[in-house]
Amino acid sequence: MTATEKGYLRRDQMMRFIQEYISTHGYSPSVREVRDFMGYQSTSVAFLQLRRLRQDGYVTFIDSRARTVRLTERGNDHINHRPT
Repeated sequence: MTATEKGYLRRDQMMRFIQEYISTHGYSPSVREVRDFMGYQSTSVAFLQLRRLRQDGYVTFIDSRARTVRLTERGNDHINHRPT
């Protein structure tokens, strides 16, 4: 498996975690909860990955506001294997 493929798997894993967390709890996970789930050592790394997902159109969130990350329609379609 290439580094790019591993990156895509990690991206999908993060989006599924966000979707399942919201479905279970009714609100978004914190950056720390994302960090812990993904096994990152730093919240900065988790936030960087969330920003990349936002740039790619998979999630949205409000800067400086807690628990605002949400999957976009594109993000939902992607993890549910519908063409975007």
